[in-house]
Amino acid sequence: MPPSEFLPDLPNYDPEPADGVRVGESPVPGLTLRRILRGHEDDIGRIAWSPDGSLLASPSDDTTIRIWDVASSRALQTLQGDGEINSVAWSPNTQRLASDNSSGNTICLWNVASGKPLQTLKGHTDIVWSVKWSPDGQRLASGSQDQTICLWDTVSGKKLQSLRGHTSWIQSVAWSPDGQHLASSSGDDTIRLWDATSGKHLHTLQGHTNSVYTVEWLRDSQRLLSASADNTIRLWDATSGKTLQMLEVHSGYVRCIALSTNDKWLASKSSDNTVRIWRCDTWACVAVINEASDTYDPSVAFHPSLPLLATLGEKDCTIRIWELDESLLLGQAQKSVHYTTAKIVLVGDSGVGKTGLGYRLAQNEFKEHASTHGQQFWVIDELGKTRKDGTQCEAVLWDLAGQHVYRSIHSIFLDHVNASLVLFDPSNRQDPLKGAEFWLEQLKGNAQLPPSVLVGARVDRGAPALSQQDLEQFCQRYGISGGYISTSAMTGDGLPELLERLKAQIPWDEMTTTVTTVTFKRIKDYVLALKEQPDRKNVLVSPAELRVLLETSLETSEVSETDQVWTFTDAEMMTAVGHLENHGYVSILRSSAGEQSILLRPELLVGLAASIVLQADKHPRELGAINEAELLKGNYAFDELKGLEPAEQQLLLDAAVLRFLDHSICFRETLDTDTLLIFPALIKQKRPLQDDTPFSDDISYIVRGRVENIYATLVVLLGYTPSFLRINHWQNQAQYEMDAGQICGFRMLADREGEIELVLYYGDQMPTSGRTAFQTLFEQFLYQREVEVTRFPPVLCENHHRLERTTVTKRSREGKTFAFCEECGSKVDLPAAQPASIGTSASSWLQREEAIARLRNTYETHLSNVKGYRRQWAAPRCHLSYVPAQETWAKIFQHDLRDAGIYLVSDVAQVQPDDYVVVLDTPAYQQAWQQSAAALKDDRTLIQSRLVSKKRLLSLVLESKTTSASSHDLRGCKPGDFCNPSHYPVSLFDLVLNLYAIPFDLMGFAPLRESLHRQWEENLSQFAPDLTPTIKSLKVFISYAHKDEEFKDELVTMLASMQRQGIINAWQDRLIEPGDEWYQAIQTAMNECDIALLLVSKNFLASRFISDQEVPRLLQRRKEEGMRVIPIIIRQCMWSSEPILKDLQALPRDGKAVITFSEGNGDRDQAWADIVKALEKRAKEFQ
Repeated sequence: MPPSEFLPDLPNYDPEPADGVRVGESPVPGLTLRRILRGHEDDIGRIAWSPDGSLLASPSDDTTIRIWDVASSRALQTLQGDGEINSVAWSPNTQRLASDNSSGNTICLWNVASGKPLQTLKGHTDIVWSVKWSPDGQRLASGSQDQTICLWDTVSGKKLQSLRGHTSWIQSVAWSPDGQHLASSSGDDTIRLWDATSGKHLHTLQGHTNSVYTVEWLRDSQRLLSASADNTIRLWDATSGKTLQMLEVHSGYVRCIALSTNDKWLASKSSDNTVRIWRCDTWACVAVINEASDTYDPSVAFHPSLPLLATLGEKDCTIRIWELDESLLLGQAQKSVHYTTAKIVLVGDSGVGKTGLGYRLAQNEFKEHASTHGQQFWVIDELGKTRKDGTQCEAVLWDLAGQHVYRSIHSIFLDHVNASLVLFDPSNRQDPLKGAEFWLEQLKGNAQLPPSVLVGARVDRGAPALSQQDLEQFCQRYGISGGYISTSAMTGDGLPELLERLKAQIPWDEMTTTVTTVTFKRIKDYVLALKEQPDRKNVLVSPAELRVLLETSLETSEVSETDQVWTFTDAEMMTAVGHLENHGYVSILRSSAGEQSILLRPELLVGLAASIVLQADKHPRELGAINEAELLKGNYAFDELKGLEPAEQQLLLDAAVLRFLDHSICFRETLDTDTLLIFPALIKQKRPLQDDTPFSDDISYIVRGRVENIYATLVVLLGYTPSFLRINHWQNQAQYEMDAGQICGFRMLADREGEIELVLYYGDQMPTSGRTAFQTLFEQFLYQREVEVTRFPPVLCENHHRLERTTVTKRSREGKTFAFCEECGSKVDLPAAQPASIGTSASSWLQREEAIARLRNTYETHLSNVKGYRRQWAAPRCHLSYVPAQETWAKIFQHDLRDAGIYLVSDVAQVQPDDYVVVLDTPAYQQAWQQSAAALKDDRTLIQSRLVSKKRLLSLVLESKTTSASSHDLRGCKPGDFCNPSHYPVSLFDLVLNLYAIPFDLMGFAPLRESLHRQWEENLSQFAPDLTPTIKSLKVFISYAHKDEEFKDELVTMLASMQRQGIINAWQDRLIEPGDEWYQAIQTAMNECDIALLLVSKNFLASRFISDQEVPRLLQRRKEEGMRVIPIIIRQCMWSSEPILKDLQALPRDGKAVITFSEGNGDRDQAWADIVKALEKRAKEFQ
């Protein structure tokens, strides 16, 4: 059916124009407006055509869904919901519709014909943003603000599965057309792919640098598209997780995308107020519709069979239906540029000649260079090319400083490396490859080493200490694909061969093509030329200055007549500059007041950061610290700041501090009157010898790869969690406290290049639940890093002696499977080393703790803007008024205020008229106020005077029972809500702005407040404020013969107490529900258990199923994963002669069968009690 038949001309159909366009008009060639659908009274969400194309459904914030007959422009049905509706999805047979219901965090299934609700699906704990029906119509997927995806049975309405793993809102879900996979996009900047049957997480697609709003599959179920707040659209290979194409034309958030059914066209809608139409064969943009948008969640939708596109108009309150003239659009492609950039890093230890070699490769001449701590890069034209598909390939060589103290800075820049040159001094007689080993591990991270060449530099200065065979073997061991080559920057020896070899290493054909406009390319070329101007004094240029320079360059250059009409918006210009920043050519900096500047020499910022680290490393008390106020005021002499304008110096200093805090490699600490930025990795103070607090080592972790900032980040983030207070930090060791006297911590051992060992330890008073909580948090932060982690749990011998940690790791490194106890000499089987794995079922407590820590990190980063903005002001002063019952909270609060640069006035007599008075308002405070209690005697007169003047008086509400300030006559107070502990950083930031007299709507701070509030809303708003850590239950599998059921029942009875406490979760086949597939249920239980109990008897040994199915699988997991398998002898039998059982330690301890113990005198109960006691010990070790 042609579009003209589906949308015939209607008599007297002439609606009012929408966004200035009338029906029948073509604002751009190839697109004609055919219908305007009006009726909604608020923003419209994600619209959807019915599968047969006859109807269109539109959800809205006006709490309704309208079902449109597009041909007649009439709404056939109006479905009334209970709250705002974001998303709708049609069943494949068009008979039912699914929608979210934001007021109840539910999903509603509707009968389309009657307009009546059929079912309400309950299971999410926060707003549902996306619903999608599976291709077979049997299941529904929903993505929610609670960070989960739920799968539902569409007949029964039963929740089948909850998929967890994202760390922020689920923005959209999408089934692959073949129904085999599910994709989800999230505010955590990632896309996750799931097996649609098992719910297993398959891949995480990483590459976007901001929230991913929409994900859509192509017809082949092998590729998918995503739209992001980083202003780009990406095309992905679902199998490899690789980005195939990136479209960077929009100058605002790309809110939504839609594919035509034949994968011929892509439509995208952006906050830059445009809808763009793309060809999917060349990814050229063929049309642009101007369409303003106000809503968070707008949409575009292609008709399932006709060249029709539905978009939103009139600020998302109206639907516009466009007809595409496909033949005309195919000839309308805008000029575009296809390019890709290779990042090649030059790494190695200090003094091996990296800068000299880089300069020679770039400039083709030799220049002597002193050892540097900065960073620089060159575009190497000889390495560039044009691919067969027309993609322009550009190679950029980065030189990273190699000194140990600067590694924490430069390791930040090892992301997205396409190739590397690893330099070393071959004439060094003392372990010449040690530094190369470190950098190879850093480059590898937890993935594959990028294509690399091992380079022996400065061979003109001495004979090599290693043979060619040694070097070739080293390359083979580390997987250095480009092999070894010797060079001299001074004589030029080896350089032509190095260039050829490097050119062969760059994987140009595998690299992502970026599609951009000619405008972007021109801006990029001009900015790069601006960087190279030798007479340019200033290193910063404002966006306004850049526009003037660009326009001036156009007027003075010889360009074609067509180019003379070149126009661009400020947004387009800054988007182009933003893409340059992504490749490292420039940096976009913001002043404390929020004004943007473009740093033309980003290496200057890196060098300054390195100099700050060097200054901190020289701290006289060996704290690895620097005074924050003195730093921000420019009172340290750094070479990188010489010759710069004062404003430029301040901006660079602010930017350096922000990067430290943002990457969690330092934290604030106020000592005496000085607020310091402390770098944990630089602390040299040793743990005091007189500290004799008893503690014991627990799990250790061998970490390889990009380890440089791991320790610092763990120290910082663990200290930001609400459950653990950082109380001590020494050289390579940090200590925390849960409750009074409950000590835990970890220390780092770094004996090998590119590898560290992290060891958890606990004080004697730390309970099992606390150990579990600390370990869980530690692993949550550690396993998210780009490193390879192997975990070594404590190992006990049969006499319950713990083997030395160093013994276990040493034997494991040697490939040994056993060790001997140092105490009793008994032989102990070593469990297999446990690789890192992040579960997808993290508890709500864990999610909340991590989210609070990251929110606190954001607060600390934003606080630098406050301090920078008021760097020349005297510190704000305030007096706290509180009662003794608030002492604990007040102590923490005072610490945070001091870190924020606030001077606390403790003596009421010293309070000045301009000082703030802050009241910590609770029911206890109200009662003390009403009773004129002695605790408030000194404060009362002060507060009453402030109530009269109505100035400088703030009331902080700490408990939800506090109704309002008026309840105790503090009507003049400005309230601050501190009731929810998870919201504390957000409330604290607002209070700090108040104390610094910074308006909330000031340009530089409104976005900071918004980002904190949004981060809390996305990651913490759904959690109850009083969550407590949960102890992980030990999953126990009981294998037995049915003829021995009485013994199984006795064991289950004895385990009942541990089961009730949540210490264990015992499974046996009598728990299989009627109708369940019994074989699969047993296999699942065996695969998920943490410990297996074998009730051994002659019946057990004779069972074919047990011997063929259960025991082999359980012993396989014991061998591969270190899972415990414990035989319990219940009847006398020849169990010790069974090959599969004879090496296992059995219970009861003496091998005496349970049946031989007398029931009458309690011996049998005691035997079971001894068995359960042994199991309880295993459970505590597990936790």
